[in-house]
Amino acid sequence: AAEYGLYMTGKDNRTVAMSMNNIPIKVGFALGGAIGTYGLSIIGYTAGMTPTPEFVNGFMWIFGGIPAAFYLLASLIMFFGYKITDEDAAMYARENAARMAAQRA
Repeated sequence: AAEYGLYMTGKDNRTVAMSMNNIPIKVGFALGGAIGTYGLSIIGYTAGMTPTPEFVNGFMWIFGGIPAAFYLLASLIMFFGYKITDEDAAMYARENAARMAAQRA
């Protein structure tokens, strides 16, 4: 993505693009923790409780089903939405290197 941005705009903001890679991870951790905590309260978790079959079923959906659904969604987005091939990425890197070498000369 960083090489593509430089290739398309001619502006070298690769460091910004690379630093932005951590934001989705941090948002995912925050949302995952919140969804898990709220989910436990929704299915009736209390400390020291004896799990009922309904609780176990809800627990499995919260910590197994919901993440699986989001992984599937992310996979579909990457499969159908990401159009840069390995050959394209290599071409962007070559072109960017050539442009930078020409600017230095």
